[in-house]
Amino acid sequence: MADTTMLAFENLIVDGFLDHIDWRDEGVPPHAVTVGERREGHPRHFVATATYPLVCVRVLGRMPMDDVGHQRRVVTSVRVATVIQMDTGVEIDTVLRQETGKIVENILESDRLGMDWVTQVQWPKIDYESDFERWLRSNADPSGGVLTASEADFPVDAYYVTD
Repeated sequence: MADTTMLAFENLIVDGFLDHIDWRDEGVPPHAVTVGERREGHPRHFVATATYPLVCVRVLGRMPMDDVGHQRRVVTSVRVATVIQMDTGVEIDTVLRQETGKIVENILESDRLGMDWVTQVQWPKIDYESDFERWLRSNADPSGGVLTASEADFPVDAYYVTD
């Protein structure tokens, strides 16, 4: 990677995830996914005005590892949150699980987000009962339909140039 700052590194990682949810501008994805809105940040900031399905990406943290010559290995954790809205009576958990699975597989099949300096995007831990999902249920307005969410945390291994 030619950029030398951690900020540039994180910006490219976030953009790579946002682009590979449905392979926007990248050809035909393994799974067709409908995305109403894609954003960087916590989904709680967008639920009031979002177009659903809402997919949010954010960097949870990073751990710089050892330097190798002019490169630094970095392990980053990236969360992809999917929020869907459906009418009551629909099997919303099934729809959420299926849509989350499609997004996860699209990202994993992206050939390291299309970036040669990303060495690995690992299988994520997926949570269907996150604090955010419980917050959605406790603040539900049934007149607008039911909201539910999943969160998938991807470990990403990458190198960036330090000089």
